[in-house]
Amino acid sequence: MVTKVDKYLDKFVTSQTAGDIKVLIEAPGFEYRFESESAFPLHYIASSTKLYTNALIFKLVDNGQLGLDTRVADVLGTESLLGLTKPRNESLVTIEHLLTHTSGISDYFGDKLPGRNSLFDEIVNQDRGWSYQDAIERTRAIGVHGELGKSAHYSDTNYQLLGRVFETINGNSYASAVRNLIAIPLGMENTFVLTGSEDKSKISKMLYGNRPLNIDLAMASTGCDGGIVSTTDETMKFLKSYYDGSLFSPDFADPTKQTWRKIFPPLKYGLGQMKLSLPSFMTGFRSLNPLYGHSGASGHVMYFDPISSTRYVATVNQTKDRSLVYKLLINLQIRVRSI
Repeated sequence: MVTKVDKYLDKFVTSQTAGDIKVLIEAPGFEYRFESESAFPLHYIASSTKLYTNALIFKLVDNGQLGLDTRVADVLGTESLLGLTKPRNESLVTIEHLLTHTSGISDYFGDKLPGRNSLFDEIVNQDRGWSYQDAIERTRAIGVHGELGKSAHYSDTNYQLLGRVFETINGNSYASAVRNLIAIPLGMENTFVLTGSEDKSKISKMLYGNRPLNIDLAMASTGCDGGIVSTTDETMKFLKSYYDGSLFSPDFADPTKQTWRKIFPPLKYGLGQMKLSLPSFMTGFRSLNPLYGHSGASGHVMYFDPISSTRYVATVNQTKDRSLVYKLLINLQIRVRSI
């Protein structure tokens, strides 16, 4: 039976400029999947990686090795935060500030250097890699964004710091931890953190507008803020585990126990996760349930609707039109609710 979802996706593929398009939707008694013709099995999930970083941090908290109120300086040293936050705040930034993007720390990837472009703007023209220390130094050069503990400002630097906190306490690399603490326990054989040595022949190519975007060095540098490669099936498996309490204490992911702050309208940010809740004028005056999860600049989304127990994983592999994957997600939600 050809569904409304099929008809929409057939039109979407032919009318939009995108790379490989992949969709997987699951709900009780229902599954829908779609892949554009000749799609590669793997893809970059970009900043959706942050949910995996959250999981590792929450595991440390569950094990009593860390607290949300632990001060970052107590793990990494005060000097690690010099120039990232306002003077005398270096010893006050906590793990929770990083997870909620309320640290006031600028974004090494998306914020612009004074009089220059953002790192993202630079790499779409010329690929290059960087180290953790490079990211920190670039953040210092950008300057402090704002006050500690106030409004949310999305910052990949927060997650670079979280990754370094995890590695310092756990003693293993982020890539090893994702493999041993998440991928292997969940039976995910095709989920891994890019380090630069992997075979990329089966990874979907990203586009920047109409042109292919080859940024292998950059993607291998993002690590804990955006460096995971996966499949739709394995992303769905992780998404289920993230919200069902099998990876860590369920309170950490529970949307009803979050403080939501505006970040990229209409998105809000809680404890390491995004909330997508659209006003009716943006949905043709249809009432849609709020969605919770994360998205990535590669055109990737992974979201959960707890009201209907529906989960959505999708990618369009388009980095220039950031709204494209959200248009897809919203239209999928509209059509799935009528099936």
